[in-house]
Amino acid sequence: TAKAGEMASLMARLDLDLPEFRRQQALAYPIAGMMALVAMAVFSGLTKGYDDLADYAATLSQGQLRALKFRLDPHTRRVRCPKRSSFAYVLTQLDSEPLEQVLLLWQEQVLGPVQDRLVILDGKQIRHADVESVSAVSGSGRWLGSTLVQEGSNEIPAAREQLMAAHTRQVREH
Repeated sequence: TAKAGEMASLMARLDLDLPEFRRQQALAYPIAGMMALVAMAVFSGLTKGYDDLADYAATLSQGQLRALKFRLDPHTRRVRCPKRSSFAYVLTQLDSEPLEQVLLLWQEQVLGPVQDRLVILDGKQIRHADVESVSAVSGSGRWLGSTLVQEGSNEIPAAREQLMAAHTRQVREH
């Protein structure tokens, strides 16, 4: 489970480094809050899709929703909770590269630099999304990044790309 301070630091990092791509009037759920909520759901073991994210969001308290900087509903005076359509829109429109960079920076802020040089690659078919990705983790299990497998291709080019990215990050850190 994520500690409150860690989640606050993630919100601050996302707020600072992840550009908002939506129109101002569509910001009932700021991108930093949405991505922090997705991170909380994933940390809790949820990995199935938009409906599950919406169900998870519905379990959050008013205080938690307020901490994510979600807006009040003017009729009920309660903080609004994102639904399936909000997750679907944001997650399909978001540029994943800046998000990955922000998450890697935050992870380093919380955990410090990666200590081991072993890189393990793992390809996964993402359920309910018709997407395949290759992720790199260190020998200690720390996430080093992910690369999508191009449509009509296989894991090998994505694995090469991910190894190069992981190597580049390790060289920069040392």
